[in-house]
Amino acid sequence: MTSTCSGCSVVNEFCLLIDYLIQDIQYLESETVKTRYKLSLHLTPPYGEYLRCEILSDLASRYYEYPAYGIYLELMHDNKDPMESDEYVKRLLRIAKGRTP
Repeated sequence: MTSTCSGCSVVNEFCLLIDYLIQDIQYLESETVKTRYKLSLHLTPPYGEYLRCEILSDLASRYYEYPAYGIYLELMHDNKDPMESDEYVKRLLRIAKGRTP
């Protein structure tokens, strides 16, 4: 008979939930950047350029001030924030330039 830790199961479920929430946030940020880029193409000069210069500003906040987020990063991502991963940042930069991800 295998013994299971109910607390471990709960922590695991919360970490999986946070993973899904992070994926949703990444999707919404990508869509925001894509929409800003498309909108910038329709604005009269110099406003389109202004928007493209600020295209990555005011996206979702990061959650470093929450101890639970630190625990999540430690348990699931070896203390590396998936919102700051090279792959994700490169993807956002491609979208910000009007390229498909």
